[in-house]
Amino acid sequence: MCNSILDELEELVTKYIHDEINFYDFKGFIIGKSNTLNNYINFKYDLVMIIENWFEYVEFCYFEKNWEEYSLELGIFLIKGIKSYPEEAHLPSDSIIVKEQFSRYLS
Repeated sequence: MCNSILDELEELVTKYIHDEINFYDFKGFIIGKSNTLNNYINFKYDLVMIIENWFEYVEFCYFEKNWEEYSLELGIFLIKGIKSYPEEAHLPSDSIIVKEQFSRYLS
């Protein structure tokens, strides 16, 4: 199952990069898989909450021209988290979303 979700996620990220899907499809897929992703990523915080809030912040706090970049940060984090399992995954510390939105929560 881990390879299946990883393959789906990598395909989704590739499609998003190549503009084959839009932000809402990307968001919907990842939020829809958040409980499953939680089983394959060792993350000490509530991953489902992080995923849902990440997309809310991207959509409502930042310009649309930045949505792809900021959404891809989450997608890449999830891919790396699955690949490095059982090691603990960490959100990208250089991400503007992490710095501006999650720094209080993750402290």
